[in-house]
Amino acid sequence: MKQIKTSMLLMLLLASAASCTDEKSEYLPQLYVSFTPAVTASTRAHSGEYPQDVPFGVWIYSLGENKSWEKNRQEATLLADNSIVTYNGGRWTNTPPVEWRGKQRLTVFAHSPYDDNVRYSNSKGVTIEDFDVTRGVYPLFTNSVVDCPGKRNGGCIALPFVPTLAKVEFRVRSMAQADSTLRVRSLTMENVHYKGSFQSFPQATWTPTDETMSIEFCSSSMMVGSSSQTVGTQMVLPQTVLHHVTLTVDVYDGNGALVVPGRKIVSRAIEGEWNVGKYYTYTLNLTTGSVTFTTDILDNYDARNR
Repeated sequence: MKQIKTSMLLMLLLASAASCTDEKSEYLPQLYVSFTPAVTASTRAHSGEYPQDVPFGVWIYSLGENKSWEKNRQEATLLADNSIVTYNGGRWTNTPPVEWRGKQRLTVFAHSPYDDNVRYSNSKGVTIEDFDVTRGVYPLFTNSVVDCPGKRNGGCIALPFVPTLAKVEFRVRSMAQADSTLRVRSLTMENVHYKGSFQSFPQATWTPTDETMSIEFCSSSMMVGSSSQTVGTQMVLPQTVLHHVTLTVDVYDGNGALVVPGRKIVSRAIEGEWNVGKYYTYTLNLTTGSVTFTTDILDNYDARNR
């Protein structure tokens, strides 16, 4: 009798354990990959929020729990190949969704806006071919987001997007005598490369083509005061810079009469590099016949504020 009671007790315990296991598996939801995108921003930007109406593309690679992307990338399994990610129901998710199974570590590369012609390779990273700035598309990319564990972040991966282009702003102020007033009618820069190819590895860089163009920064004529004011901004292809700036200026006397219409004033060459994700501000100091400039550079900018 004692043996029968013991056997029945063991059976009840086993049944209870099985019931508990089934209950856990029933209430543990499947874990799907989601994202939190943001745009790196400088102090000139209002925020780093990513726009909810702009889908982006991702490559997702999987490795085992004890392996790292740095050492084992050749063994990684590709789970998503430039898969489109959209914002729905308060979350950024793939189409189709990607399940985060077991103890996988995921590595992600991303670009924005979504374009099925953008590629990824272990040697060059995210690549963009035959790009033309004049099309009005300003792509973003992420550096490697590596070895993400599912349990730590609940399946949600942060994606810090970086602008691939540079942003150039020209500001002007008058250094003319008190009896002269200046109006800027045009501000142009010649021989600027506007086509090229991008790769994010081993560092983010553009290779421009030989084609160049003239960029007009002044959208409308404006009177110039003693305080600096923005003439215009443009998104530009990162490149080596050795360019002059040409201004067309009207000169007025102290009574407001036009003295010299359409004077051409050419700056010395702006030299240096326009690099990926940088914001360049050139402040031009104008007199009636000459111009000098100063330069400010910020690390990154919010690409939405174009």
